[in-house]
Amino acid sequence: MTYVLPVDPLRSSSPLYRTQQFRPWGFKSQTSDGAREQIIIPPEAVLRKQEDDTGIRRIHNILHNKVVNNSIIFVPVKQQDMIWVDNLHCRINGHFKQRNIVYWAMEEKVAITLQEKRYKFFYSPLLEARQESTRRIEEGLNKIRLWKWVLKTGVDLLWMEPSVALFKNPLEGLNMDADIEGIVSKDSLEDAQSEGNSGQLGTGIIFMKAGPDISLLLDTVYTSLNQGKYQSETEALNAILHSNPTKYLSLNNPSFPTSNNTSTSSTAPSSPVLSYRTISPYTYLNYPIFEKDIHLHTSGYSSAFSLRDSNWDVDRFYPTILYVQQRDLERFERRKRDGGSGGQGRMVERWKSLGWWELDDEGNCALLASRPRG
Repeated sequence: MTYVLPVDPLRSSSPLYRTQQFRPWGFKSQTSDGAREQIIIPPEAVLRKQEDDTGIRRIHNILHNKVVNNSIIFVPVKQQDMIWVDNLHCRINGHFKQRNIVYWAMEEKVAITLQEKRYKFFYSPLLEARQESTRRIEEGLNKIRLWKWVLKTGVDLLWMEPSVALFKNPLEGLNMDADIEGIVSKDSLEDAQSEGNSGQLGTGIIFMKAGPDISLLLDTVYTSLNQGKYQSETEALNAILHSNPTKYLSLNNPSFPTSNNTSTSSTAPSSPVLSYRTISPYTYLNYPIFEKDIHLHTSGYSSAFSLRDSNWDVDRFYPTILYVQQRDLERFERRKRDGGSGGQGRMVERWKSLGWWELDDEGNCALLASRPRG
């Protein structure tokens, strides 16, 4: 027995309902005398396929009226993320009128909270990390498994953590010329633009096009992470992409032309299976680069940025997303807990100046007045 999300959670009186995900059957086999039957428990691989098929089917049902331009936005949610989720939900639904967004409840209590708020969400207990000692690896494995379920429906996936400020429709910032596009994972423009790091993808915000080759890649990433070769899905993904430059082509620094090669020579490079790129840090801006290299000039939805010590009139730019990743949130929480004064004033006030939404007492979206930085 397990919990399964209704197709339309808004019409269910209970947040979750119990149903049998898999019937307690095995394979029937007759004994030699034909007098009896015995039940053979299916091997783990068969059970795993049943779980995956069920997950894909449920995802397909949830997405049936949410897909726009064959793309869906998935946002992972933990209980401590709800203040960010409310801000994101109000911003993306209210201001940008973007409806192709689904929230992944990473815990059962989050599923209940999201249903109470009437947000479209997906929950499966199969994808809930339960061992604190291995939580990071479990969450990475569960994330990859969910990616595979979504992509198996044939829909392109934009994965986006909730701790973002959106200035445009997030899909507008993509190049759409690669199979995988991810936010820059480095902490400064100098590091991000260096030759060795130009193709290092972050997985806090990542876009993937559906197809059989991406599924095979994710199978490899999952297996490598599950075998303990890497500490996170980000590390595993980047290691595998960089392990074979002719199979996985970086569009940040292509090693050979991407045009079709009709030569039959055995020495000619084979066509790449997948292509990938990082998204410009001026488009998908992460918080460490923002803090180190960027100056904020104006507040609200039309926020304008420029490089420090640059010509403001010439070099200003308007990003699509400003993203703060989990590790920076944890650093902020540690500083606040330890009595530091820099964290709250620097991060929270800046974020609120960019246009911050909260829910009022009646559950409606309310935009806080933008305030200039002090």
